[in-house]
Amino acid sequence: MYPHFISATRETAFLHAISSAAITHEFTRQCSQNKIPGCKCGKTRKQPKANSGWQWGGCSDDIKFGEKETKRFIDRLENGNDARTAFNLHNNEVGRKVNRLLYFNNEDDAMPLSRVDFRYPA
Repeated sequence: MYPHFISATRETAFLHAISSAAITHEFTRQCSQNKIPGCKCGKTRKQPKANSGWQWGGCSDDIKFGEKETKRFIDRLENGNDARTAFNLHNNEVGRKVNRLLYFNNEDDAMPLSRVDFRYPA
């Protein structure tokens, strides 16, 4: 699939994860800027009203849309049925999870950074 990256290394594992994270981020941002047809604003958490009377209004990032589109776009490139394909799909998911970590600050939604697990065949 990638002629420049013949061997499976930590670097190629990282490349899959960072590429997936970047594409997820871009889909999410383009969606929130209303540049992708059919995409809606993300759900916002209820924000407590500040004493100043200011309340959030606008389009939140729809990270779920970004993840879904990235999975459809990137994971489609992996069409084998071997360990390398499984590792690549795993690392793609790691990239999407890193985005989730950056978008959410709530412990229920976020994955601790110490649990990021890049995998490559030994």
